[in-house]
Amino acid sequence: MTTALAQALTVGTPDALNTSLLAALAAAGADAAGFSPFSVSAQLPAQIANARASEQEIRATLVQAVLGDYAGNIPAAWVTRTAKAWFGVDRIPATKARFLWPVTSAAGTITKPSRQAIADGSSCLFENVTPINVTAGTAQLVEFEARTAGTVGNVSPGSVVGFQVGASGLGITSPAGSLIAAGRPEERNVELFARGRARFPSTSLAGNAAAFDYWIPTAATTITRWAVDDSNPNGPGSTDIFAANAAGPATSPELAALDAYLQPLRGKGTGPLRVLAAPALTLSPGVIIRATSPAGVAAAAAVVFSGLNASVPLGGGKGGVLFLDSIRDPLLAIATVYEVLFSGISEETSLPGYNVLTLTPSIVVTP
Repeated sequence: MTTALAQALTVGTPDALNTSLLAALAAAGADAAGFSPFSVSAQLPAQIANARASEQEIRATLVQAVLGDYAGNIPAAWVTRTAKAWFGVDRIPATKARFLWPVTSAAGTITKPSRQAIADGSSCLFENVTPINVTAGTAQLVEFEARTAGTVGNVSPGSVVGFQVGASGLGITSPAGSLIAAGRPEERNVELFARGRARFPSTSLAGNAAAFDYWIPTAATTITRWAVDDSNPNGPGSTDIFAANAAGPATSPELAALDAYLQPLRGKGTGPLRVLAAPALTLSPGVIIRATSPAGVAAAAAVVFSGLNASVPLGGGKGGVLFLDSIRDPLLAIATVYEVLFSGISEETSLPGYNVLTLTPSIVVTP
């Protein structure tokens, strides 16, 4: 008996399987009617149906795990084990954002050991990684790390202006350009498998374009998006790498780590390899969201845009086009939302080259 792929991926419910089992018993001449629902005779088919449902669920999950990202959304734990067994790669976990912020004192010398000062970033709290030792009238650059892993720690400039736990007179600001490394979400199934497959070309002499899908996240795990320009942009044999993190263009420390890793892998006799931050592109559409119950919709919409800012590929992905449906659909998926209207953005927006997109919408929620 040959099992089709569709059959292997099909999972029945216990009730449906029980009905099918009773029908098969009847077709075989067995009288399955008239038994008390509490009798062994009635319960045996039901228990067999439950066991079949569990078996089908396990079978379907195993088949999906073997297919990897081709099978769609499957439990991450299965994919993690499959990628480890097939490619020898581990899933990249979510990371915490790190910043270098100036700390000031208005009350003499203030000292704080590591992890003892907690800065308020509204959506996320931050702890000082390095000790604080600042005197009145001076500023000290102190490294801070988000308490929560993921993109929630990628706060905007100016959003941190004080401490939840600090000291009297201790001040802080979060200026632009202070990001050391962006917080990233856990590596998705499709990204994990792409990196695993890229291990094979990465072992060839000097590698090739596909090898960068393994090399780049290995060199700097907080870089989540990249593009390879191997069209000889700076002379014969030259290559440019454009990199971005979950918050926007890659930071100087991220680029330095990437460059240090890639340069020794460059084949002799080839042209120069440059590692560059992806150019930033900001779009600020107007968004009117209509919902039967507006409560909580604005916050949910902000989460949607945060996720898009962290995941849109450089240049909009294949074709270099951002389709408005990629924004509209997740907004319509918010509970009680029934209509989304846009202004200042077209249905299809061409994104230049290797730009990394940031959406800063003006959102209005109405009944």
